[in-house]
Amino acid sequence: MLFSRYISLFTLLLSFSICSGQVEDTASSSQNDTLKTEGYLVIVKDSKIDDIIEQYIRNNSTSSGIEGYRVQIYNDSGNNARSRSLEIKESFENAFPDIPAHLQYQQPNFKVRVCDCRTKLEAQRVVKEISSKFPDAFVVKDFIKKN
Repeated sequence: MLFSRYISLFTLLLSFSICSGQVEDTASSSQNDTLKTEGYLVIVKDSKIDDIIEQYIRNNSTSSGIEGYRVQIYNDSGNNARSRSLEIKESFENAFPDIPAHLQYQQPNFKVRVCDCRTKLEAQRVVKEISSKFPDAFVVKDFIKKN
């Protein structure tokens, strides 16, 4: 009984492979008849694809940055959040003058984010470097400046 199931399955698979092989042969022979360009690849595309690519290039060329990563060292929305964020930014710049710091306001929060990293790994290295003075620092996705 088990042997007959294997025979049935094998027969079924063999018939599918033969049918698919015949379809491929027919398609390739009809392509060769119409194109008559053996060894060349012909790409047929919709003209809307070019329009979409041009629009993408226009949108990205007008922006002043790219997607990347930063390290967030402060986030608050309290009464003195603005003055506290300025203090944190200044203390960071004094401790790490080679790493750029950015003050952001995303209603209702004031945030201090540092560095402009293209990769998450690079941002994680910055976290490790500053963790002695800013132990709550963590990596966030952000829009960074083009270099």
